[in-house]
Amino acid sequence: MTRHLGPLALLMLAIAPMARADDLFAASTFNTDILRLISVNSSGEMFVLTNLPVSNEGFDVSADPYGRFTACATAYRVFLHRVGPGMNLGYADHFEREDYFFLITMALSPDGRTAVVFGGELDAAISSGEAATMSPSDNRFFLKTFSVNNRLELVETGHEFPLPWGDDILEIRSIAISPVGNSTIVMNLPTADDVSFAALHLTTDGEIIDEGARAGDGLAYNSRLFLSSDGRYAVVSKDWSALLRIEDDRTLTIADFLPFPTWAPRN
Repeated sequence: MTRHLGPLALLMLAIAPMARADDLFAASTFNTDILRLISVNSSGEMFVLTNLPVSNEGFDVSADPYGRFTACATAYRVFLHRVGPGMNLGYADHFEREDYFFLITMALSPDGRTAVVFGGELDAAISSGEAATMSPSDNRFFLKTFSVNNRLELVETGHEFPLPWGDDILEIRSIAISPVGNSTIVMNLPTADDVSFAALHLTTDGEIIDEGARAGDGLAYNSRLFLSSDGRYAVVSKDWSALLRIEDDRTLTIADFLPFPTWAPRN
């Protein structure tokens, strides 16, 4: 089964001011399979606090905004690692099912209580050991949600949102969850009918509802979505960048567009 590892993932991990004055980040670097906890001090200097092997499968990482844990989606498992004394990372919990796989794309809700993971279910032939394929025609794809309780356990919510976007579904690169509109999932899509982005409603019990919100310019964006600190804007790039505005009614508009030059100016 071919795996597509994501780009450098670097996300803010907020720590309570009483615990530490420095900002902390959780990072996974392309093709290394190591989860790192990085401190950035007031002078802008970076220090690696923890190196933790996670898998040999590649993974995506998200960080609890309150600094309690990190969440990783690997090819076959979803992990939680708690941030412990001395800013060390330790195993908390994981989810796996032999007929499920995950496409190394995930996000946490703004309150850290819900994890959303992009995954799929292998058909019976593949599960029984025949040659694996990533073709959407052979597998069922979905966004699966988990709740994260106070014991830092992953609990299935029972909600899976089917992804019906056809044979290009594997080109979905990123999801992000904004607090605007009482939790809005923003997703970049394969280009179809000039649609590049979708907005979905994430309820407090982990249900995902498609209210039909789409935006696009006919271009495909295959890098990670990054949210502004208030969750009002999302930015995504390829050979160009788009700035999305997330409205209170969970609709999307493209607020700005920036093409990148194909040449580099000389110093």
